[in-house]
Order: sequence, then structure tokens, then C-alpha cells
Amino acid sequence: MSELKVCVCDDISERGRRTVEKIRNMHRVEIDIRPRCLFEDELSVALKRLFDRVRRLLPPDGTASSETGDALGPTEFDHEIVVIDNNLAALNIEGVRLTAEAVAGFVRAFTKAGYVVSLNKNPEVDFDLRYLVGDYQTQADLALNASHLSNPALWTGNARDAEDGFLPWYWPALGNVAKKRSAQIEFLNSKKRLESPIIEALDFHQASVDHLSRHAVGALTPPENAEDTGVQDSIPLHDVTFMDFFLHSCRSLPAYADRHTLNNQAADGSECALEIIARVVAAEIDKWFRRDVLGPQDVLVDVPHLLMRMPFLLGDKVTDLDWWHGSLSLQEPPFGLNREVYCEHVSDARFSHDHLMKSPCFWWPKLKENQVLNDLFFESRDNWPDVVFCEDASQFRSAVPNGGSIEPMQFSAEFEGSWSRRYVSLLPGKIYSPQSRFAR
Repeated sequence: MSELKVCVCDDISERGRRTVEKIRNMHRVEIDIRPRCLFEDELSVALKRLFDRVRRLLPPDGTASSETGDALGPTEFDHEIVVIDNNLAALNIEGVRLTAEAVAGFVRAFTKAGYVVSLNKNPEVDFDLRYLVGDYQTQADLALNASHLSNPALWTGNARDAEDGFLPWYWPALGNVAKKRSAQIEFLNSKKRLESPIIEALDFHQASVDHLSRHAVGALTPPENAEDTGVQDSIPLHDVTFMDFFLHSCRSLPAYADRHTLNNQAADGSECALEIIARVVAAEIDKWFRRDVLGPQDVLVDVPHLLMRMPFLLGDKVTDLDWWHGSLSLQEPPFGLNREVYCEHVSDARFSHDHLMKSPCFWWPKLKENQVLNDLFFESRDNWPDVVFCEDASQFRSAVPNGGSIEPMQFSAEFEGSWSRRYVSLLPGKIYSPQSRFAR
């Protein structure tokens, strides 16, 4: 059984203890979750120490501090997952009232925290119908409600563990996110890598670049009114480096002067500054991938959405709905697909950077342009079962209700692209927002 260290932060002890109990009382999870509590005064002290560290590492005059040549030292937040209740108004810290959103970026950048979760930011929302990432505006890696933490499927990523059937497709498997984030940081944690173009480093080919939405390109490209007066025009997409992205598109550290200081320190050889930048860029690129590359399913497509378009890839198993469900949890080739077709026509389209993906993904433009696959599409479509993939349950459901079941509801996600139409099974007791996305 794997061990997972989780730090639960709350300004109110009673509420924080309830959160810890939700985590501890889960069943059927083969993960040894070890919660550590930072409540009330202890959290205040930890945050004050963190803010002191930020001031030391980012002097007001922009010069390098005496600490920037060293690695980040230990803090109370050095856990694989840090869960922070959004309302921190009761903390004994002078100044404006704090929220998880206000501190998430500093926890990410200046500590060894693996993954930051903002809790109860939008308690009236269970499922995001807009961008399929949860709260796109959160500064944390993920925004959840306290009730979600008791769902075993959130931690395992396996729909069979969802006791109430609820497992949003866009949720990461929390039991594995720290390892993924560590791999993302390791991938970026060198001056050479940070100065390399993003498109090249992530193996985008031209057809995939052409399929990126305007929002995806805009989120990756420095704006024309960048605070750096030496950069008045947008950098061409193919030339945008990870460091350019850090300097001009980063949300974790909102002050451009701070990002500029860290950039200068990294240029002077500070390993500490390089680590901070790598930590921030890893989280921001992860968010960009989830929202703009994988979410629309126009550039990269994962197995469930691929099967919705090309069911014939299952071969003679295409009529076996249990086989469809089984394919969702497979992590090794051919992922439930017909082995011969996979090896000859699908495998070379696989996206190779697994540290950015929850599950196997493929370059959709390559598959779409494959003439053999197009021919198979028309030859086999009579055998396709009438099912849809429900994003709120991470399961396939019959498109035609039977035996009293509810018909899956179609909605339009707020994506630019060809595949914005998706389905949910409308599970009882769950709040879907905004309801206007259901309008037909």
C-alpha cells in the first residue's frame, strides 16, 4: 500500500478536523493517506514564515539574496498534497483577509508542496460545465469541495470506487498527482530546458499546432502589453520558451517584478531560483494542458473520447460494453483497442509526455488524417453501440434510457473547437454549473 502525505490547512480547527475525518473515513482505497494538520495559530505561524521567506528571496530592490544559491529549505507545507480551506479570515495575521487563492501561488513556488488544492471556493458547484477543469480561475492546482474528499474515486481515479457514481472526467487521481508533478518539475528544472521553445520541447507537430484554439495560443503567448517594455510585440508561438511563459503568462506570482527578479537570479546561476521557476511553470503548463490542449479534444484525444469517434478500434469487442468500460482503466498498450490496428495505425500518434497526462492520449490530427482509419470508419459503423461518454461519471452510458434510467444530458462546453458537445448523466444530489450550458 502506497503512502501519501497530505497537509490540511484551516483557520478553524473544528472545520479542519471534519475535513481530516472525511479523508480518513474513506473505504476501498489502497492508499495509506497520512493527514497532517495546520490549524489556527499553527497555520498563522507557518504562513508568516513563508511570507518571510518570500521577502528574503525577493528583495524589494530586485537583487539576489544570500539564500538564492541554495535549495529551498524545509517548511511546514512540504507534503505531497496541501489542502487549504479557501476562507482564512480568522487567521491571526495582520492586513487584508487571506484566502487559499491568495497563498496558493506562494506555497507552490517557495515550498516543497507537491500539489495544492483550494477547498470550498465554490461550495455550490460540483461539476464544471464550462471548461471541464473545475474552477479555471483558481490559483491552486485544483478547486474542490470538502464533500469531494470523501469520494474514494477522487484519490484512485477509478470509476468503480465512486460510491455515488460521481467521478468527473477532469479530476486528477490525487493518489498519483504528486509523482506526476515531481516528474513535471524534473523535466523543467534546468536552465537549458527553461530556455527551450515549448512547442519543440513537447513534440508538437505543425498539424497539432494548427489545431490549437485561439485561447490556447493566447494563453501561451506573451501579450502585446507585457510589462517588460522591451517586449512590445507578441513572440511567435514556435519561439515561446518556458521562461517567456514564466515571465509573461504566469498566475502563481502575480507581480511581474518578482518574476523578473527570479529570472535574473536564474541567469546568474541561482539553483534556488531555477527550482522556483520550474515549480511554477510545471503547474502553469499543467493547467494549460488540461484547459486548452486536452479539454477540447481537438489536439490530443484520450481513450474514451477516441472511442466515441472511432468505436471500430475495439475490433470484435465493439459490441461488448463491459470491454468499453474496461478500456478506461488500462495504462498499457493497446489500451483495449484491437492490437493489430493499434500497432499499425494508432501507436505512432501516441503523446509521449506521460507526466502531463492522467491517462494515455493521442495526437488527434494524425489519427484523423489516416486514410486506413477513415476507411474503417465507414466500413464498420453499423456495429456501433448507441452509447455516450458521461463526463460526470467517467463511464459510458446508453444514449437511450431503459429500465427507468435517465437519458444522458447533452451540454455545450465553452471550448473553441469541433468537440464542445459532451454528455453528463445528471447524478442526483450533484450541482452542475452553469445551467445555461444545457441550453439547446
